[in-house]
Amino acid sequence: MADAFCIHCGKPLIGAKKFCTHSGELAGIPATGNKPIPPTGRKLSWLVNYVFRIEGGKIIELWEAWDEANTYLKLTTLPRGK
Repeated sequence: MADAFCIHCGKPLIGAKKFCTHSGELAGIPATGNKPIPPTGRKLSWLVNYVFRIEGGKIIELWEAWDEANTYLKLTTLPRGK
């Protein structure tokens, strides 16, 4: 579900907040050291932004951006910066 929608420079933009419980690999992306983070059972939330390029009424390209670093920090015991 989109939390925000707008059109900027002719491109639709969508912002959404995602929620999950970490019970397996996260987005298929391994953590540092090329090893996946084992399931933690922690509740997660993060913001994600989508940008679309539309031609002829069809989505031709889709870009997705989300805060991976902060999400991984929520799953590990890495010390946070001061």
